[in-house]
Amino acid sequence: MTRIFAAILITVISTTAIAQPVPSISFTLDVTVLDPTGQPIPDSPVTAATYYKAEFNLTDPNGSTSFQLHREPDESHAVIVLHPGSPRLWADEQQKDLATARFHELRGTYAFRDVININIAQQGDPATATIQALPAVTAEGRITRPDGSLFDFDSWVVIRGYRDYARVRASDGLFSLEGVPQGHPVELWIPGAGTEIHSVFLTPSQTANNIDLGDIVIEDAPKPSAIQGIVQGASDLVFPLDAQDVHNHLSIEHSITLVRADGQSVQSLDLDGSGIIILREGVVVNDTDIPMAEGEFYIVPGGYPASTTSLALLDSVRAGRHAQLDAAGVPKFTFVAGQTTEVAFDAQAAVNAVMAVGADLLR
Repeated sequence: MTRIFAAILITVISTTAIAQPVPSISFTLDVTVLDPTGQPIPDSPVTAATYYKAEFNLTDPNGSTSFQLHREPDESHAVIVLHPGSPRLWADEQQKDLATARFHELRGTYAFRDVININIAQQGDPATATIQALPAVTAEGRITRPDGSLFDFDSWVVIRGYRDYARVRASDGLFSLEGVPQGHPVELWIPGAGTEIHSVFLTPSQTANNIDLGDIVIEDAPKPSAIQGIVQGASDLVFPLDAQDVHNHLSIEHSITLVRADGQSVQSLDLDGSGIIILREGVVVNDTDIPMAEGEFYIVPGGYPASTTSLALLDSVRAGRHAQLDAAGVPKFTFVAGQTTEVAFDAQAAVNAVMAVGADLLR
């Protein structure tokens, strides 16, 4: 489960932004971080990135900081995120310690949106952006299996689209999530024991105040079927920048997401360097007859829930856009109990099809 969830807990832009060949275009990005009343938040740790590279800064007493960035000539977007940084980005140990402490303090005090996508092509130089904190409440609960037993692996609870997360205590299954946006609808993500991540939905009335959710029962879908196959061209994926957050760029190359047509089961599997579908559990890799849930599933490159592609697919299914998905040619396969389904499709065509149908649904 750590394999699936790591991309949520560690923002990819701080560790995987790859320097591109020159020529590049330099520009300045000024960022301000404000609390819910509009007052500046000093010492806020902020990472900004393009495909070219990522940079890290702490805000000054006015809640502001400035980034000197580079972008490719055809690149129109940059991203910013409240983030503690990484060894490659910190100036020194003192900045590391302050950034880490402030990140955990701020994400538990306020609610912060996740990665913010900025269209730098529509702005002059310098470009500007604001990270606006929201009032937050705390959601507590207990994660269990149907038989009442606790998980025997590391588990987390994450808020879709926001920066806060909480570890589920192995001793009693309890969690406390402090950065829940007050009065907002919320989707919580909770990993199961295998390749699934489960959703729990909270209404605005539930998040109006601190809430105890009680026992939350998590049960993975049975997997009496099996999958094997290959995704052609996964390593050569080119994603349209106007539809994709920069920080998710690499995550679409190494995984696939399968969403059942009823939206009630979401599976995520890995790809090896050749695009062969594999199940990686620690150092053990299975590349044949991988256990799979029954039913009709749409498939797209990108791991769930780290990639924008996986979310666009899931949101399209939830919105009932099955006819559009089929018309666009989104790969769809049926898995039957006791049988192995061979899967093969073109990665770029699948990405283009899914985003053509579901990009407008992304939050």
